[in-house]
Order: sequence, then structure tokens, then C-alpha cells
Amino acid sequence: MVRNNIDVLLKNELLPRLETLFDEYEFQDEIIRFDELTVDFSVGQNHDFSHLPSEIYRQLKAKFDTRNEHNMAFSEDALSVEQNAGRISATQNSGNVFLFFLKNGYLPWYGKEEQIRNFTRSEIWETNLDDRSFFRALDQILGSSETAANRFILQFPDEMITAYLRRKNLQIHAETSSILKISQNLDKEGRRIFLKLLIRLAHDDFPGVSKKLDRLIFGVYKADNPVTERLEIEQLKKLLQRIIPENALQDSVLEKIDWLIEGKPLVPNEIHRLPETKAESFLEKENDQIGVQNAGLILLHPFLKQFFATTGIQPSEDPDLAIQSLHFLATGNEDVFEGNLIMEKFLCGVPLKMPVQRLSLLTEAVKIEATELLSEVVRHWPALKNTSADGLRQLFIQRDGKLFQDDAKYKLIVERKAQDVLLESVSWNIAVIKLPWISKILFTEW
Repeated sequence: MVRNNIDVLLKNELLPRLETLFDEYEFQDEIIRFDELTVDFSVGQNHDFSHLPSEIYRQLKAKFDTRNEHNMAFSEDALSVEQNAGRISATQNSGNVFLFFLKNGYLPWYGKEEQIRNFTRSEIWETNLDDRSFFRALDQILGSSETAANRFILQFPDEMITAYLRRKNLQIHAETSSILKISQNLDKEGRRIFLKLLIRLAHDDFPGVSKKLDRLIFGVYKADNPVTERLEIEQLKKLLQRIIPENALQDSVLEKIDWLIEGKPLVPNEIHRLPETKAESFLEKENDQIGVQNAGLILLHPFLKQFFATTGIQPSEDPDLAIQSLHFLATGNEDVFEGNLIMEKFLCGVPLKMPVQRLSLLTEAVKIEATELLSEVVRHWPALKNTSADGLRQLFIQRDGKLFQDDAKYKLIVERKAQDVLLESVSWNIAVIKLPWISKILFTEW
């Protein structure tokens, strides 16, 4: 009886009041965002709920009024956005989603890939960079975070990066065409180092520029086509001499560039090498949780070790390729927006915030082996009968889920659907899983 009374109150009294309340705060192209909404109320011993609709309405209106008083600009740390959010335009909201992604490698709870795709369309991106508040926030993140700068380079096109650099540095502004020409002729690692060098240069980080030049020079020294690469290095030298103050460009670096142009060998111990980075926990806090896409990839766990062995992929040595291959297993797609790769990173034993290359690295051999793996799963799962690889993806692998972490274990909760009755006939364990490259046991609720 009590439950029925509550249902009637919710449907007939509370919901109409809430609709009226939301209509009062209808802003064109604006958003009011809350991390959570909490209301406090009490019910007497006589179980009288009649006052609840009015009380809930009153408390929510007070919270809305308070939040509505504050306008919000772009957040420079891109982490405190939701705690401090007030009334915000749709453009600012998309901008903060972009900044959050740039710093973290995944999307905030209110973010979608479509927002970033629209926000970074070439003509809109140019307009967004003209917003001083957004540009200042972007500049602060790129100048202070090596990880964010790498992600900016790995996930977005040269034209988008040079649009930022043009506004940041007048010398670079005059050299845009030369920068694009050099970047487009370098391999993927050379491109990353070259554009990172320019970001450091734009922030007047001249010691950082010298280190990046050393890395770029070493990459050219090892290149398969030294004649072609030497031509690019000669262009690079001329470019750097035009945009770097003469007293900031070290003679030793120019000397190494000249050696390359002349085809002379470099002494390996003269090359600057970056220190190896230590692996970090997947989630930043020991007791933490995060939403994931493609949670159904966990079904494939018995097949992953052999898949990596057959394809020659080593997740610890080539994490980008390993992550892209799992994303292809889940979706059949090669376009890898990093914000959608949380589950793939986890299953490869890769830190959550590690930037991932967007450009496809997949070979035909890897794609064929991925399709064969899915067919093998179907063969070992008789209940699926003649289900295709894409059918397996759509029915079971492409599921939302939530990943939990504590000091002893991981736990994955997978979204349930009607066809999950077929999971009862799976012949391998999906409840308790131990992958050799992940230190903790994973418990799955499906």
C-alpha cells in the first residue's frame, strides 16, 4: 500500500511540478549542470507522504536559483569544472569537455564524442581559439602537461595544432606553410616530436626545445631513407633558425643537424634519451570507479593471449597497436577516438591517461586475425549457432559498464540485456578473471 501511494504521488503530483520547475529555467543555448542533487525530507510514523512533492519542489528550486546566479567561464585546470559549474553556454560546455579530455584521456560524465567532433571542426575551431578565456585555458594545459601536449598531437590534425601555434607565437605564425610541409613528410614519431618541439618553443621553453631536437635528430639518424630525411632536416634547420632566437639555439644541436645533412654518422651516446616512465595504477585513486564502453570485451579474455602472440603484438612494447586491435575487435572500426578506449586500455594493462595514436596502425593481418578470433568465440559457444562477427559485437561486446578499483581487485559490472540468458552456456569462466599482464584479479558481474 505504501509503495502504491508513493507511485501515485510521483506520477500525479511530483513529476508535473518538476516539469513546471524545469520550464522556469529554460535557457536558449545554455546549460545548468549538477554533479548530484540531494534533497532531505522525513516521513512520520503515520507514513504521510503528502508533503513530499511540495518539499522536494522547494529544495530543488532553491538549488536551481543558487546555481543560476553564477555564470561560468572555461576552467583552466579542466578538473574542477563540474564542482564550480553554474549557468554555462553549450559552447562553453563543449569546450570544457574538450579540455577535460585533453588532460585526462577520457570524457567527463556529461561529455560525448560528438561534442568534441563539432567543437574541433576547422571553421568552428578557429572561432573557439579567438575566445580569450578558452585559449588561455588551452594554453595553460599544453604548457604545463607533457601528457596533454602529446594527446593534442596524437588525436588531432596538423591544421588544428598549427592554428593554436599561430595565435601563440608570431614567429611561428609566419612559418605555418613550412611547418605543415615538414610535419606531413615525417613519420608518426618524427611528427609527434616535431610538433611537441614547436609547442615547447611557443612557450619559450628553449631547454625543452633542445631536448626535443635531440630526439628528432636521433629518429632521422635511424631512418630507413636517410637521403629523403636529410632533406627534411635541412628544411627544419632553416625553419628553426628563423623562429628561434640565435642565443637560444645551442651550437651542439646545429652541429648535429649539419652532420645529418652531410650524411655523417652520429655518436649514439651524444643523443639525448628520455627517461623511461613508470607504470601507474589504472585509476588514480585506489577506491575509484569509471564508466566504460565495450565492456563485453571481457568475454574474449581466454583468447587474448594467443591473439597477441599470433599477431606479434606486445602490449608493453606497442600499447597503441594493442589498444587499437582490441577496439577493432569490439567495433570493427579503425577510427580510434581515445575517449572511447577505457576498457581497451584496461585490458592491455595500459595506464588510463596514456595518450593513444588516433591514426590507424592496424595491418590487414591484424584485422583478419581479429575476425578469426570472433569466429572462434562463436565456434566455442554453440548457443550462438551461425552468428557473424558483427553479430557477436552488437549482441555482447558493445556494452556499457562500470569498472571499480580497490587496493586488492578490480570489479566490472556489465549492462544487462535480454539475450544474456545465452551467457549461461558459455564454457569459460567470466566471473573471476586473471590476465597475466594485469596485477589484480578482475571480478565480473554480468
